[in-house]
This record gives sequence, structure tokens and C-alpha cells, in this order.
Amino acid sequence: MRRLVTVLLVLGVVAAGCSSAVEPTDAELASLVVEAVAAECEAECSSLDVYIGEMLRSAGPRSDPPGSAAMPTEVRAALEQAYPAAEFVSPIDSRALFTNDFLVDRGRGVIVSIGQMEQLSSDVIGIEVDVTTARDGGHGGVHQFMWDGETWRSATPEETGIPEERWIS
Repeated sequence: MRRLVTVLLVLGVVAAGCSSAVEPTDAELASLVVEAVAAECEAECSSLDVYIGEMLRSAGPRSDPPGSAAMPTEVRAALEQAYPAAEFVSPIDSRALFTNDFLVDRGRGVIVSIGQMEQLSSDVIGIEVDVTTARDGGHGGVHQFMWDGETWRSATPEETGIPEERWIS
């Protein structure tokens, strides 16, 4: 009987120590997406015409198979407020923005593509943002946000222990 009590006590302590993943609310996610876009597209979004992909790409730059999902209403509303002159474009329309010189809208535009939120650990999420100015020109990265017990905040790879994902083409 003593062993059974000890085993149950140990199992109870282990179960209490396991926490499930924390996810942001829709409103928090919308705010975090705007923050990630602002960080990735600071220079381009302030000087060029902004086109935002209306679909969220599957999480991860090398997702298999590639896919997309509709942008949540709260995210789109937050982006519309942050970038009132931006035009939301479908995947087909975004491809049509590339002109004969392989630039976006003859060098006057930038396409911002956003990936779905990805759970990187139990208290860290990643939001992928790509910024494209030419057919083979752009940059992007996965922006990390950490739950501190009260709120979501931007976090560095040093804080999270998760390697940074960045790319330039």
C-alpha cells in the first residue's frame, strides 16, 4: 500500500509539472502579427506601396506540403489599421504584381506574406514574415514571441533557446 501511495504521489507531482502549450487569443495574435510585420518590413513598408497576402502560408518556410489558410478576421483588421493604404491580394494577384523587370509593381511595391503561427515550445510562438520586392529579391524570418506568465512579448533566440530563422534572397 505504501508503494502505491508513493507512486501516485510521484505521478501527481510529475503531472503538475507538465504544462500544456500557451497560445495567444485572437486579439493577441493580431497584435503580434502587426509587430512581426513592422519589425521585418520597417524600411520597405514606409517607402513603397504595400501589398499583403490575404492568405496565411502553412507554418515554416519549408512546410510540406505547402498550403495556406484564410487570414483570421482579427489579424486582417489589425493589419488594415496599421497599414491603411495596403492592398490585400490573393496568391494569383500577388504573382501578377511582378512586372517585366521582375520587380514588384515596377519597383514601387513590396509584397508582405505572413505564415501561420507556429508553436516553437510550450511558451514560445513564431510568426513567419516574408518581404518581397523582386522575383528573386526579399528577406524574411520567424519572429519569436514568449509568454511571460501575463502577456506575450517579443523575444530573442538567446532568451528562448530556439535558433533564429532568417533568410535573404
